Amino acid sequence: MKNLLIAALVIFNLSHAWAEESDLPIPGDDGSGPVQPLPEPPSEQPQEPTPWPNPEQPQPPQQPQSPTQPVPRPPSNGGPGVDTDDQFTIGDRALAVLDGMYITGTVAGISRDAKIITVRNEFNGQFTSVKAKYVGVWLNCNNKGHCVGAKGMYEFNRGRNYNPVEIQGVYSNGYMVVREELSGRVYVASTKEVLRATNCDRKTRICKDDMVLTEPVNGAPYFETRVAEVYEGGVYLINALYNGKDIRKNGDLVRQATCYRSLCVGQQVYMGTIVRAYDNGFFAIQDPYSGNLTLRPYREIR
Repeated sequence: MKNLLIAALVIFNLSHAWAEESDLPIPGDDGSGPVQPLPEPPSEQPQEPTPWPNPEQPQPPQQPQSPTQPVPRPPSNGGPGVDTDDQFTIGDRALAVLDGMYITGTVAGISRDAKIITVRNEFNGQFTSVKAKYVGVWLNCNNKGHCVGAKGMYEFNRGRNYNPVEIQGVYSNGYMVVREELSGRVYVASTKEVLRATNCDRKTRICKDDMVLTEPVNGAPYFETRVAEVYEGGVYLINALYNGKDIRKNGDLVRQATCYRSLCVGQQVYMGTIVRAYDNGFFAIQDPYSGNLTLRPYREIR
């Protein structure tokens, strides 16, 4: 009996110990053990706007940003970059003005309220966001009559200096890209700084390709020359006396006339035949023997 009691107690104690051990919590189930933190989701990286595909205009090699870089012309038969108004569209060729710097490229992004325009620089591929009022889109011609491919005269130093240019880009924000005809330098100029080429000057009625007489300027003598270009505001590009080109303004050139007082073109005088007459009383006279031309004032041949 005693042995049975001892066996029963041993079985009871073993069962109780197994129950206590099986009821112990697994480390970490009650928060008391080490817990593996969940991995944080990867932060989203900002994506750059996708540039407008332009197969006809391959991307030039990377160069420093400069307003004096040449601007490739867009195709004349339409497509990205050719606009007739000042509305912004993805892919339009654009010029942005930022802190005195000029960025030429294409419109890569437009904010929802259309107040911020993102321009992709065509030389280094960088993206720049600028207020819309400082961005202009490419125009074939602006409302002042300046057109891509036309000639113009860049006027600076308050009209004391001039450079003949070719217009390579016209933009809706009042700026143009021009190329100097003499040096080949390319830069950005405002519309008001570029005089538009025209056929004739309304005031003097001097026209392109007219033969004119130059008034003496800076010690230069009178000489006959042909007008190469006429620009707004009475500015002219002429063939200079000793080759090259020269720039003159109204008052520096004398227009031809049929007659001056009693002497007319075709009339014979003792020095020869009057070939050309000018409004200031000078005549181009051809010698009957040598065929040479000389300039003579009215007082010497009347």
